[in-house]
Amino acid sequence: MLHLFATTDLERSCHVNINMIGLDGRPQIKNLRDVLLEWLVFRKETIRRQLRYSLNEILNRIHILSSLPLTCFNIDEVVTILRTENKPKIILMERFSISNCQYDYILDLKLRHLNALEKIKICDEMNALTKEESFRVGTYIG
Repeated sequence: MLHLFATTDLERSCHVNINMIGLDGRPQIKNLRDVLLEWLVFRKETIRRQLRYSLNEILNRIHILSSLPLTCFNIDEVVTILRTENKPKIILMERFSISNCQYDYILDLKLRHLNALEKIKICDEMNALTKEESFRVGTYIG
């Protein structure tokens, strides 16, 4: 064993100075253990931010889609309000209890596409997003 250490690189050591900007924003010289621990903290926070962002996107989409069943079943009334009223936004928001972004989505939506098949697709998307939301919340909290 001593001969193996003496004749190979197993006995040599390598000194490394790791200069880095830490999580506190200050440049420091750190050992390998501290670098790896800070990287793990950084990575964990990055993943949390990604989960938070995707969860917010899912919640926004669910919020927008939740207004569509009301407008689908009352499409004649919605079209009448949009055509006849001076300020249809206020009336639709009060009548159907929708938010500003839901109103904008309804206006951008081509109303002729809201048939039975689209209603089924909307319900399927809502169910899938609700499942994804519960998964993301469980992952984010856990």
